[in-house]
Amino acid sequence: GKPMYCTYQDGTATPSTGVIKNTHGTFPLAWLNAVTPQQRADVDTYLFVDDSRAVPSGFYEPGVVSDAAPVDGVVVRSNVPVEKTIDNAKQHLKNSIETKYNTVLRGGLVFSVESKALSTSVETVSEVVVTLGRIDNGKALPENYKVSDLTGARIVMSEVNLRKYSDEIAEHFYSARKARDDHQDAVDALSAFTDVITYDSSTNWPTNPVV
Repeated sequence: GKPMYCTYQDGTATPSTGVIKNTHGTFPLAWLNAVTPQQRADVDTYLFVDDSRAVPSGFYEPGVVSDAAPVDGVVVRSNVPVEKTIDNAKQHLKNSIETKYNTVLRGGLVFSVESKALSTSVETVSEVVVTLGRIDNGKALPENYKVSDLTGARIVMSEVNLRKYSDEIAEHFYSARKARDDHQDAVDALSAFTDVITYDSSTNWPTNPVV
């Protein structure tokens, strides 16, 4: 976006998106953009940067806002982050675990046959379940039945391998759910804010293929 400038007095910046007016005069944006930081400082005008909404992570909320004294012609507005309550911090962490779960769950698996990267998407799982249901009801698997791997290649799948694929999908889902539930149970047991923000929720998830 366009640069913003400000005046600075008694520890407080007064920003403007257009003309700056102070005891030195009136300074249009075009002039402010064209001159050096020192020339702006000579008329008590500075580039303004608003970082007051920034927080280090979702475990914090913006706190008291302050305007730092000009440094190299720039005034930065920032805040002192405030820790969320322990319950809100834990909920933020559990939400991130749930997001990780959904990503891993549908991120595919490495099939034990030829190490193919196969899908675990809703559509693919539904197709596998329906196809095996038809076979169990006496229908033959269509000749040259194929599934797509995660690169888009079509792979011929025998009935034996299709059942193995189904079993590995189920195992992948079970492992993902177990990882999620174990992590969320561990988070529930935490009682200190520092333990929440340092908790490692990246472990013990099933592997998704890299394609």
